Amino acid sequence: GAPPPPPGPGVPPPPGVPGAPPLPGGARGPSNLKTKKKYKLDVQMRRMNWNRIQALQVASGSFWASANEDAFASHDFFSDLEKTFGTGRARNIEMDANPRFKPPKIKELKVLDAKSAQNISILLGTLRMDYQAVKKLVLTVNDEKLTEPLLQQFLKFMPNREEMQQLSAFKDKMSDLGDAEQFAVVMGDVRRLNERLECMLFRARFPEEVGELQPSISAVTSACREIKTSRKFGKLLELILLMGNYMNSGSRNQQSYGFELSYLTKLSSTKSADQKTTLLHFLASTTENRFPDVLDFANELRNVEEASKSSEEMMAKGIKQMEGGIQKMKTELKQHAKPQSRDDKFAERMKEFLGTAEDRFHKLQDQYMLMEKKYDELANYFCFDRKKTTMEEFFGDLTSFCKDFERAKKENAKLREQLEKQKLQKEREERVRQAKLKRPTVKSNPKVIDLSKGGDDEEGVLDNLLECLQSGSVFNPRGKKRGGAKAPMQTQRSRSHVSASPDQPEVSPSLPNHTGPTLAPVAKKPPKPSYTSSSRPPASYSSRSSNGPSQAQELLARLQDRPSGTML
Repeated sequence: GAPPPPPGPGVPPPPGVPGAPPLPGGARGPSNLKTKKKYKLDVQMRRMNWNRIQALQVASGSFWASANEDAFASHDFFSDLEKTFGTGRARNIEMDANPRFKPPKIKELKVLDAKSAQNISILLGTLRMDYQAVKKLVLTVNDEKLTEPLLQQFLKFMPNREEMQQLSAFKDKMSDLGDAEQFAVVMGDVRRLNERLECMLFRARFPEEVGELQPSISAVTSACREIKTSRKFGKLLELILLMGNYMNSGSRNQQSYGFELSYLTKLSSTKSADQKTTLLHFLASTTENRFPDVLDFANELRNVEEASKSSEEMMAKGIKQMEGGIQKMKTELKQHAKPQSRDDKFAERMKEFLGTAEDRFHKLQDQYMLMEKKYDELANYFCFDRKKTTMEEFFGDLTSFCKDFERAKKENAKLREQLEKQKLQKEREERVRQAKLKRPTVKSNPKVIDLSKGGDDEEGVLDNLLECLQSGSVFNPRGKKRGGAKAPMQTQRSRSHVSASPDQPEVSPSLPNHTGPTLAPVAKKPPKPSYTSSSRPPASYSSRSSNGPSQAQELLARLQDRPSGTML
């Protein structure tokens, strides 16, 4: 028959077909698929639980068909696996086509202790260089690789002189030493190693140390000059002295010629008699109201706060260390006048640096001496003990006083604002109270409202009517004359009926023999005007009055018609 069809892409042909992989036992995928190495382990290892791809599954041209993991195999690599994932002692590893090997033994330390050896191993891990290359870095004074932190580790972890001498006896037996001790033996070949490293560290630190000292020295020098020459600060001290001598009258502190400036920080501890303010707030208020030219005295003390951050002890220590570093470098240059080897560049590099460093140091030292002189003058000027009062304390007290004074000014302003608001509030309350006193409780002649208008204003009419009842004016209208003069309300009401009949009967006069309160005569209601449905009612009639008298009108009429002393 016909040959079987070719397999699809990536699918191996079934076993027995030409080109198909052999069956398990020497099972292979593609024809060029190599047999993987088999390793023999003495103890159990942690397992990697992956899903295995069998040889039959490896397609020709796939990644796994060309994978070559053997390129990464090494004894060190397998030793690391042993140490990390082995569950027992170190063991031999056997690889097909390679001889059996043993991982290197951990060699016993001869001179160094375990901690020192570990620290040196950490240092070597940071460098990642062989021992001879590290030695060359030191000889050539390589600034780029041997940075300040690395030099510090060298000086910290390298064996001392005695240990180095002991290790030098193993130069011919380097294989018996561990990595850390081998490195120490190689570095021991560098002449005066520790002194070299110290000079290199000083050289690396010098620009930073100058950069830290110079601003502090400059700030203190400027602050001393500002305090001594400030006119406003001097006037403020005079004002405080005046206040103190006045308040201390009769005490042991009276008639003082001055005071220690540290007292400035205690002004806020003196309270007023009513405990509502302090001496500091009083000083700020007095200065603002009476001596405003002194108020901004802190603007003349601009460098005081920066000077308060400077440590006199640290500045003196820095100058001393810098001077000692330069002297040590001069000594080492004499010791290394002749290079140790062709790679030894110590003398050449350090001479270049020393010329510049000495010049900068002498300038900085002069500035430091000037600062000390200015502070001594300041101590004499304000009569305080230079030895008992450090720079940090003196400038710190002045900085605190300046900040407290500014805070007191703000609190005074806030208090004035609150008092002003309270004053305005009291004035408003007083105006309201005076207005209430001037306003009469009962109107002597309440306004007469036209009752004929009615409409939506009837609620106001009833209020007015109630006021009339309370005042009694409805029974005895003021302004009524004998002889039958009309009351104001009636007159207004009569005038409101502009459409009344001309032959309206006259109002009957009041009865002379009536013993009760005189009532206002009531006019008869005029006849209702007639108009057609198409014509508009007169303007004097509202929509409510056209349907009859309002409740207010009826009530008023009943009040006026009733006999005196009767109830409704």
